[in-house]
Amino acid sequence: MTSLTMAQIAIEGRPSIDSVNVRVEPSLAISDRETGVFVQVNDHYVCEKEDQATSYLTNILYQEFDKSLLNGDRIIDRVMSLSL
Repeated sequence: MTSLTMAQIAIEGRPSIDSVNVRVEPSLAISDRETGVFVQVNDHYVCEKEDQATSYLTNILYQEFDKSLLNGDRIIDRVMSLSL
């Protein structure tokens, strides 16, 4: 496998333009003898009104950051469980 990218769209309770993007690919960062796994989770928010972007995204960061981290950990745990 070179790289696998997945996107969750139409997330309940969020604007349809938002998404959660997950990228999984091999990694040699752990050891040069064994292949590790790199997993990236991006909880992507979009502000459709450019003049309100700073306040909108600051508010999202304040309200959703902890939930986003927990969701990212859950996704990574799920991906890693598939390798067992």
